[in-house]
Amino acid sequence: MNVIIIKNLQKIGIELQNEKIVNDLILSFLGISIASGIMFFVNIFIGRQLGVEQYGIVSIVIIAAQALRTVVTSGLDVAIAKKLASDAKKHKEYISSAVFAILVSICLYSILFFVIFNFAILDEIMVALIFLLSISVGLRLFFDGISRGLFLFKQQVFFRILDAILILVMSFLLFFVTESLTAISFIEAMIISGFFISICFLVILRKKINIKYIRINYIKKLLKLGFLFVVVAILTTVFVLVDKMFIKRYMGLDALGLYSAYYTSSIVISGFLSMILHNVFFVYTSGHKNKASIAKRIDHILKIGFIPIMFFLFACVSVAIVLYGSSFVYNIIYAILFALFGTVVFASSLYWPVIATYSNRIFLKGIISLFVRVILMMSYLGLMVYLDIFSIEVLLIGLIINYSIGIVWLRYIIKKFVK
Repeated sequence: MNVIIIKNLQKIGIELQNEKIVNDLILSFLGISIASGIMFFVNIFIGRQLGVEQYGIVSIVIIAAQALRTVVTSGLDVAIAKKLASDAKKHKEYISSAVFAILVSICLYSILFFVIFNFAILDEIMVALIFLLSISVGLRLFFDGISRGLFLFKQQVFFRILDAILILVMSFLLFFVTESLTAISFIEAMIISGFFISICFLVILRKKINIKYIRINYIKKLLKLGFLFVVVAILTTVFVLVDKMFIKRYMGLDALGLYSAYYTSSIVISGFLSMILHNVFFVYTSGHKNKASIAKRIDHILKIGFIPIMFFLFACVSVAIVLYGSSFVYNIIYAILFALFGTVVFASSLYWPVIATYSNRIFLKGIISLFVRVILMMSYLGLMVYLDIFSIEVLLIGLIINYSIGIVWLRYIIKKFVK
């Protein structure tokens, strides 16, 4: 089996450390499969217990926290992975500097958060949950980035599985002890698990963290690189957040809960597929020169796999919605559109590591295209409202077209500028 995988990796253009890459890829696949499977089950269980409206509230908190965690990490989660993978001689300096930077970032974020939300008309408990979850998720992703940069895939996979198990166990305990499960208790389980995993990572990395290794110039390098990833994360978050905001505004919380169930079912699976590749190949491609050959192989993979992936997602979404329970209505049109949407999201995500690891100049071109797509999406949403045709079906068609435009543009950038 390893020989077959190695031959395909060689076609992609990766010749070095073949056995290492194969082992890491298999390990990543198994670990992420288990973790994603557990979280998929947890989401269905939570959806069945909470119902459509409460599930919509959970979605709002998670989306807001995911958006704000970008401010928490300042892009350090991705920047540190790239730097550690490309510079093996300065691990202690980069890790110590990054930990110091993330702590300062959290302090500044905390002050800014409460200054801003002090004037917001929101429920205090909701604000507190968003704040704590954003820091919990940010720290977990930050240490996850360090483990990828150090090629500690065994530890990374173990903690991802542990994170999923902790959330599952705490959710079940809360359900059986209190005989009910609320949106707040589920989010609390996510917060506790995230902080616990971060502490475990700190214990493992303790020998690589020391105040004497902190370097201001290293912090500047990480923040400079991280800034580009922050911009990407903010723009990407707009796609994840704005559609749900419009649905809540114009269709109500029940519609948001239903949309979130379909969205989670498709994006969790497509995200799982892309995460397996990103988890290993992002750090390996950081030091690989022949990026164009990797892009060509991605083209070949998509030509062969696009339709099968779409049918696979359709089956997963259909089964998941049935498992969510009777309050989540199954709609075959939704299932088809979300399957197609999940597939184009997966396809788009494959090209980003190629330009992100090539050069800042090429990466910036990709960011500009993403910015244009955000403007197009906002205009499309506004047009739907103006023409009074706002619906989940029309929204999904717009998202699919938007991501398809993104794929064409990224491929154009790679073909013209990447070698």
